[in-house]
Amino acid sequence: MLRMNIYNSNKMKNLMVYINPNKIFEGEEKIAVKIQIDNSFRLGWKKEDILLVTNFPYKYRGIKAFVMGDDAYCSYFPKCSKWGTIIKLFEKHLISDKTLYWYHDFDAYQMVAIDESEIPETDMSLCDYGVRYYLWNGGSIFFRKNAEDIFVRTKELMDSYKTRSDGVECDEVALFKMTHRHRDIKPRVKKLNISYNFHSRRILINYPVAIKPIRIVHCHFDHSGFFLNGHNKLGVQLAPNRLVKIFNNHGIL
Repeated sequence: MLRMNIYNSNKMKNLMVYINPNKIFEGEEKIAVKIQIDNSFRLGWKKEDILLVTNFPYKYRGIKAFVMGDDAYCSYFPKCSKWGTIIKLFEKHLISDKTLYWYHDFDAYQMVAIDESEIPETDMSLCDYGVRYYLWNGGSIFFRKNAEDIFVRTKELMDSYKTRSDGVECDEVALFKMTHRHRDIKPRVKKLNISYNFHSRRILINYPVAIKPIRIVHCHFDHSGFFLNGHNKLGVQLAPNRLVKIFNNHGIL
C-alpha cells in the first residue's frame, strides 16, 4: 500500500475553518486547533500547506491564520460557516488550479500520511456515514478548484433550509440533494472509503470495510477514548501512539 509523506506532494493543502462572532477559539476547538497543528507537523505537512482561516488573528507554532470578515458566519448553524468561507476563498482567487484541498473539521484527525494519488481525480470527494449511506459526511472533504459551483449551489440550497432535519446537518442534506438530483453535479462528486472520515457509529459494520490503516478519525474529546484507548466494541486502539501522545500533551486523556 502506497503511503508517501504528504510533503512529497506540493499539490495538497490542509484547510481548517473557524468563524466565530466572539473572535476567539471557544469550547473544544480552543485545544483542538493546537492538536491539529501539532499532528500535521508530525505527519510531515509543510507550514505553507497548512491553511487556517478565521475571522480573528491567531498564531501557533508559526501557523498564522488567514483572517476573513464576519460575513461568512452561518448564524442558524455555525458549523456550516465552512461553506460560506470556502466560497469566499474562491471569490478571492485563493483556491489554486491543480491543487487538491483537504477541508476537515477540528474533530477530524489525520491518522497516517495520505498521498494525493489515493484521492479520485474529481472535483469533490468525501465519505458517507457507512450504515447511513444516503447522506454525505461533511466533516472531511477533498476538493479542487472546479468544485466552486458545487459549494455555491449547495450553500444556496442549505440556506433555504436553515435548520437541522432529524438531527442531520443541513449542509449534508443539501449536498445529498445536489448530487442526487442534478445530473451535472452527480458524476463530479465521488464517495471515499469510510477510512477517510471514520466515526464511532456502527463500528462492527464499518470497521471491516474500512481501508487500513484508518486514515482519518472523527471524534470529540468526550469520546476520544473510543479511538485513542480502545474503548470500543472491538477493543482496538484505532489511533497511533503519536496522536495519543499529542492529546496527552494537551491535557486530553
